[in-house]
Amino acid sequence: MPSFSPFLLTLGVVFVVEVLSRRRHLIKIGEGSFGEVFRCPAHLSAAQDKQQSLATGEEELVAVKVVPVEGSVQFNGDSQKSYNEVLSEVIITKELTALGYGLQNQTEGFVQLKK
Repeated sequence: MPSFSPFLLTLGVVFVVEVLSRRRHLIKIGEGSFGEVFRCPAHLSAAQDKQQSLATGEEELVAVKVVPVEGSVQFNGDSQKSYNEVLSEVIITKELTALGYGLQNQTEGFVQLKK
């Protein structure tokens, strides 16, 4: 099973590697057939993290899911997903997030999609 960092570099996803490398305390919390999930502070800059930590007593954490798409290299023993397969997961996650904002049939029991 290949390590994900060289895999990202192989794909040339410089933006993703740069963003993830700027996050403090990046911790891998899961992986699956679609990608890997990392826990990290919600804000990119240490100054923002420090300011929020002082104001609230704790820093906000988010999960970042990194999904390789349409490449030729196998990921976790499986072919990479197509854009259509990934899009369906994004749409489902977006719809579940919307359930947290409704006045009827509301739930906060799903992970919130931030971006």
